[in-house]
Amino acid sequence: MRASRLLIVVIFLVLCRNVAGQGADRLSIQFNTTDISVIPGKIVNLAFRVQNHSEDTLDALPVFSHPESWNIVTRPFNMQLKPNALSLGIVSFKVPNNHPVGKFAFQVELHNVTNDALLAVSQIEVQVKEVENITLQLVDKTDHVMAGENISANYLIQNLGNTEKKIFLNTGNCDIVGSPDLKLQPGESAGVKIVKATSEESIESRKESFTLRAQINDRILESVYASSIVLPSKKAKQDLFFRFPVKASATYLSTNRNNDFQSAYQFEIEGRGTLDPQGKHRLGFLARWPNNADLSFLGLYDQYYLYYSQKNVDLFLGEKSYNLTPLTENSRFGRGAEAKFTLNNGLAFGAMYVKPRFYEEIEDELAAFSEFNFGKQNSVGVYLLSKKYLGYDDPAQLISVTSQLNPFESTSLELEYSRGEFNEQGSNAWRAGLNSRFSIFQLSGIYYDAGKYYPGYYTNSRFYSANAGARISEKLSLTVNVREDFNNAQLDTFFVVAPYSRSFQGGLNYRIGSESSVKLYWRETERKDRLSLQKFHYTTDSWNLQFSQRLKRFNYSLTGELGETTNYLLADGENKQNSYRVSTNLTYQFNTRNSIRLFGHWSNINQFVSDDQRSLMAGLSASSRITRNLRMNFYLQNAYDIDDYYRNRNLMQFNLDYSFLKRHTISLRSFYTIFKSQTSDPEFTLSATYSYNLGIPLKQVIKAGKIEGRITDQQGNAVEGIYIKVLSEIAVSDKAGEFEFKAVPPGKQLLTIDRDKLKIDETTNIRMPLELDVLENEVSQVNIQILKGARIKGQLKLGEASLSALDDMQASAANIVVELKTDFESYRITTDKSGSFSFPLVRPGTVVFRIYANTIPAGYQAAQSSYEYELLPGEEREIDLVLSAKKKNIIFKPSGTAMSVKGGVSTVKVASTTKPEKAEAKPYYTIQIGAFKKPLPKDADFLSGHTFYFEKQIDNFHKYFVGKYDSEEAVLKQLKVLKLRYRNAFPVVVVNDEIMTLNQFNTRIK
Repeated sequence: MRASRLLIVVIFLVLCRNVAGQGADRLSIQFNTTDISVIPGKIVNLAFRVQNHSEDTLDALPVFSHPESWNIVTRPFNMQLKPNALSLGIVSFKVPNNHPVGKFAFQVELHNVTNDALLAVSQIEVQVKEVENITLQLVDKTDHVMAGENISANYLIQNLGNTEKKIFLNTGNCDIVGSPDLKLQPGESAGVKIVKATSEESIESRKESFTLRAQINDRILESVYASSIVLPSKKAKQDLFFRFPVKASATYLSTNRNNDFQSAYQFEIEGRGTLDPQGKHRLGFLARWPNNADLSFLGLYDQYYLYYSQKNVDLFLGEKSYNLTPLTENSRFGRGAEAKFTLNNGLAFGAMYVKPRFYEEIEDELAAFSEFNFGKQNSVGVYLLSKKYLGYDDPAQLISVTSQLNPFESTSLELEYSRGEFNEQGSNAWRAGLNSRFSIFQLSGIYYDAGKYYPGYYTNSRFYSANAGARISEKLSLTVNVREDFNNAQLDTFFVVAPYSRSFQGGLNYRIGSESSVKLYWRETERKDRLSLQKFHYTTDSWNLQFSQRLKRFNYSLTGELGETTNYLLADGENKQNSYRVSTNLTYQFNTRNSIRLFGHWSNINQFVSDDQRSLMAGLSASSRITRNLRMNFYLQNAYDIDDYYRNRNLMQFNLDYSFLKRHTISLRSFYTIFKSQTSDPEFTLSATYSYNLGIPLKQVIKAGKIEGRITDQQGNAVEGIYIKVLSEIAVSDKAGEFEFKAVPPGKQLLTIDRDKLKIDETTNIRMPLELDVLENEVSQVNIQILKGARIKGQLKLGEASLSALDDMQASAANIVVELKTDFESYRITTDKSGSFSFPLVRPGTVVFRIYANTIPAGYQAAQSSYEYELLPGEEREIDLVLSAKKKNIIFKPSGTAMSVKGGVSTVKVASTTKPEKAEAKPYYTIQIGAFKKPLPKDADFLSGHTFYFEKQIDNFHKYFVGKYDSEEAVLKQLKVLKLRYRNAFPVVVVNDEIMTLNQFNTRIK
């Protein structure tokens, strides 16, 4: 028996296995695509085909296997597969936003609906793409700060993507608290805080803006802009005058030259600015003395000048670098005078006289010129110059014609032709310049050619400079540059001339990204010492490769050079060598206040062209704004190229500048310098300078008064931190409760308090906004007390009639108008369904409660028309009033009979009467002519000539009003007359002893 049962079970299992195997062989699943990519957060539709290879109809249930966090959007469905038919299935699923990147298996199984047997299975790899989603939100910030305090703001940055991100926080006009570098995992967030310093010298409310950016490499992903209001501090005073800026300074100079300590003082007064607020008249002057140019690197030559200019006149007297045209006289420092007059039609003419100071071969120069400007940027000019050379009786005579033309929108052309004669010899000179941009090309260049006997600034010289570029694409551009220096120029001896240079360069620039680029170019260059003891003359032909990049706060550039150098100061056969140079420049910005730069290069060129020079040159520079008023700069370098020995070279430089009390500055300078024309023996120099910036008042440009006040609580204690606003200016009460507005335009101004700083149950002792009369050059005082507001609530009820039959069952105490009135404000509300009312915040003091009779239901009346109460701070008062039914005299008359009284007296008709309410006073118009802190005597001149006037004390001021008029037209007509005497007069309306403006009155009527 047992063996039979066991045999049956085995047969059943084998049959089930065969059925399942046959089902799997009879169905196949194939996906419509072999490659599927999904973006996290989005719904993806995956299509698949099911082929029924059998002759039977099969009912199949798709079952999907996938990573646990994925969601199947498609509802469960069955597939009826007909014999030898192809069916299509679609499954929709969603990958979570923060799902990691990678390849993941998605499997489709088909199960028999009847017995859950597996019919078919297939699997596909799904590629989850990267999603970059960085959000940056402003959480909170300081809305208002006092000048000199820091603005702060807090932000929340989130990584809502699916990969780890290294984020750099870039700031604009503010600083990060902590590190600017963040690393956020998917779904992770972090708080960020910034601070921004403000200047304590602010004299008016102003908006300070700042920006925080989140970036990855050179891509800015999010940028949030915000701003705060900076309130002026009491230390700063607004200047009511237009001033001419003048700077006076005194400098102490010292040096240790050849172990010989020397020192001196130098003084300077300089002024430069406009003489009027419109900037039409400009003046400048300088007085610097004595001459310390030979003492140290920091010493300057003495100089004096004065100039004046306006639209049509330019005048100059004193010492400067005078110039006429580039060919005749390009730059000549000396003492002289210059004048130019320009007519409105574009014609100008002028003259110039100069006695050179640093070029002894010329005694003096005299010039005259005329110019004509036409079109937008076109001009022509004629110039005459006479140069008196030392030792010659006859001066050199030069004439020049110039033109500046703009023939096309992006093309400008400069031309000059000149002829000069001296000592019975003469030559011509000409100059041409071009600057043009068209299509993808940009061209610029200038060419000079001066003849052998031309006595101008250049003689027997031909030189040029040209640049050409083509922007092939947004990333690729080509450039070509050629240049040759001048020869035989009449340079001032005070300025040592740079070496002669000739070069050709051509290459390409490729911008890899927005913050990185590479440059490849070929360069041929010649450098030649112009000084009498020639120290170098060489040429170099080389290939150069330069790469530069900006990474967050780190900027760097790398340059490599390979070529051949020829030294013309060496004999043939020994004057050529393969040359190289490697240069680097690294800059790191710690924050907006501090940065450091490292630089240097290694080359064999410097030693080859001059034996006593170094191959390695390196240095660093650092700058720091230590505090708001203290700045520091430091520079250090071990050596220089021989090419630079024509100028002063600093091996060390240290600068310290400290500003205080707004107008004062102390500057310390120290240098370790190799002076021009020297290659060794550096000298240490030191200077200390005190500067004072003063302004000479020229005109009062701001007519203003001042508002001062104090805010206290009901116990008289000072209240700090309350914001008060007048016009666009905002002040804040200090620890003493005091506030001030320094420059307020005269006239009526509204003062308001920001209720955000008050508690919900607090109010002020005077109405807000408060209207103030601001007088020019006077102080308006206002004292404000913050009190606990009172509260009034209550209920109106309808009384019962003496005869209940007379009660109006439809009458209700709803929608009755009640009013609460003080001296200068009133509140009206209506009762609710139950007759209840509430005034939640009432200014303490005397108030009048009134019930509007015309809104009381017919047949009812109030016991009196108004009620007066004295409210204390914080008091809660309940008013419950019963509106009584009106009394009526009723005569009962039987039908068909007449009523009579004994004695034969006639019938009397009885009528009920009610006491009429007191009528409101009729409004009238008047004119306010002034407001004073103290009352005026009756015989004051201010009030003379008026037969009717009255005075009323309002807002701590005694205000005076003239006239009584019935209409707005009449009061405005009289206002024109009074304006001739009272500049700040204006009309008002008196309504029940309440004074209001025309706008307020007209609004109430509407």
